[in-house]
Amino acid sequence: MEPKPSASTIWRTLSTQVVRKHVHQKGGLDYLPWSAAWAIMMKHYPDVRVEWQRFADDQGTERDAQYYRDGSVSVGCVVHIGDVTREMWLAVMDHKHRAVSDPSATQISNTKMRCMVKAFALFGLGLELYTKDGLPEDAPNEVWLRDRSVFEAALTSRGLTYDTVDAFCRKRGWGDIATWSSSDRDQFVGDIDAGTHAELRGSR
Repeated sequence: MEPKPSASTIWRTLSTQVVRKHVHQKGGLDYLPWSAAWAIMMKHYPDVRVEWQRFADDQGTERDAQYYRDGSVSVGCVVHIGDVTREMWLAVMDHKHRAVSDPSATQISNTKMRCMVKAFALFGLGLELYTKDGLPEDAPNEVWLRDRSVFEAALTSRGLTYDTVDAFCRKRGWGDIATWSSSDRDQFVGDIDAGTHAELRGSR
């Protein structure tokens, strides 16, 4: 029997996955479709278990969503990979990211799937999509530091270092990788996996 993965092993595996190619945008924000997130999870941890939290109302009836006095609703999701568990919650929101009053079953169902993807992010999958959550607009350096840590982790898992890649790109006139967008960095990692920059591995 294979040993159960540790939290650090799961993090190293999922935080280095290139998700940008799967990302869609809605309401000015990037998001990872649940189907793409699930496919990645199945590739690496097919025994993952997902549970939806249940909440009792005033009459003791259990529901798969939490209803509040103002009519808004939230859902909760618990994800297990081996012995490692992560929990997430999410309000049912409209296209302007405002809480919806008396949402439909479809809105609740869609929110549950988004909540699952957000729970996956706590394991490392697509976490970079949430780096601006709760940050002031005048904090670009903090956003970059978080984004760079994800990029460095992706390079390290492939036997490369940030400095080696930076020198490699500067030598070819591709500029300072610190100025690249998240999409550029994800594309570069994808190219490495595809063997496009085979000479880079020889420069380690």
